[in-house]
Amino acid sequence: MKIGFAGLSHLGIIASVVSAAKGCNVIAYGDYFELKKINLNKIDITEPKLNELYFKNKKKIKFTNRIKDLEKTDIIYISKDVFTDYRGNSDLTAVKQIIKKITLFKSKKILVILSQVPPGFTRRIVWPSNKLYYQVETLIFGEAVYRALKPERTIIGCSNSSDKINIKLKKYLNLYKCPILKMKYESAELTKISINMFLISSITTTNELAEISKKIGANWSEISPALRLDKRIGKYAYLNPGLGISGGNLERDLNTITKIYKSNNMDSKLFKFWQDKSNYYRNWALRIFKDVSKKNKKISNITILGLTYKANTNSLKNSPSIMMINKLKGKYKIKLYDPVIKYLGKNKNLTMAESKIDALKDSEVLLIMTPWKEFKNLSLNLIRKVMIGNIVIDPYGVLKEKNFINSKLNYFTI
Repeated sequence: MKIGFAGLSHLGIIASVVSAAKGCNVIAYGDYFELKKINLNKIDITEPKLNELYFKNKKKIKFTNRIKDLEKTDIIYISKDVFTDYRGNSDLTAVKQIIKKITLFKSKKILVILSQVPPGFTRRIVWPSNKLYYQVETLIFGEAVYRALKPERTIIGCSNSSDKINIKLKKYLNLYKCPILKMKYESAELTKISINMFLISSITTTNELAEISKKIGANWSEISPALRLDKRIGKYAYLNPGLGISGGNLERDLNTITKIYKSNNMDSKLFKFWQDKSNYYRNWALRIFKDVSKKNKKISNITILGLTYKANTNSLKNSPSIMMINKLKGKYKIKLYDPVIKYLGKNKNLTMAESKIDALKDSEVLLIMTPWKEFKNLSLNLIRKVMIGNIVIDPYGVLKEKNFINSKLNYFTI
């Protein structure tokens, strides 16, 4: 079976490599800039296990900048990531351009929209309805390969809920050995948004309860294990406090559902509350730093560990760390370290360190802005030895608050 993917940003590359790993021959179409990320031995995307899987299966993948090559496939997936601005507004231009080119094909293949699109988008595509589908993608940056290989379920949107899935597509989907949930286009498109709304509600509630825990002398790290054991909440729930929502995907869906509510004259206060709270927590570390700097006006050297918006990715989209740097870089000397980001441009007040230890030298304030695994082994003795200050701001609790009791270090966490 030949599977085509049109669009080779993060989504398309992951889908192409995993499809090849499932035994399919793949034709992957991308533009000049997307193809620059790919060579014979490596894909320039930070995602655990991606390059290992690619190296094993690259002979099954043909990368091309000729969209007509997709006519040689049985199924074509539109797999271009939908880019968003800082407010979460989607730009569907690139996706629409690819679809327009494919609708000119003489042979009407099975067409599956994998890109994130708003409800109503798929039905407007001019294509035979018995060969047009929408598939919900539920990849997570940093866990994308694992989730693509072993999805919990596959959600497929059809023209009508009663329609049968084309036999070729059904055969391909069965390779993933998970339940297939079939529904109409609009239901599937809204399912994707609904998943992210529940995630946002969990993130917001966790941050709120973690903050009140501090106020009343409770410890959120003691509370969250009890919640995970409640079957109504679950062991995989988003119960780790953090710096709001970022990365672009959640913001996009929050923006989309807000617009849908407003266009239908419905009350969207809940979504406005989530957005406001996300902005509040995104600036949490900056507020703590400002409070600390008021008490100690001699602070001049800062260390920031972690630049990406989350661990195991190279994405800086809406990163709280970058936002904080932009607020402080003209006032303080800042040493930066991130396991994958090695350059942020030229600025006399910013220095990229070669290691986390180098970044800590002569620092007065340490901020851990991304919970990378390698930061967890920072010992208190090393921090005290290398830093000249005693302030540690750790919103994600990477270093564990209990370790700082009687440490003579001022430790702050959500």
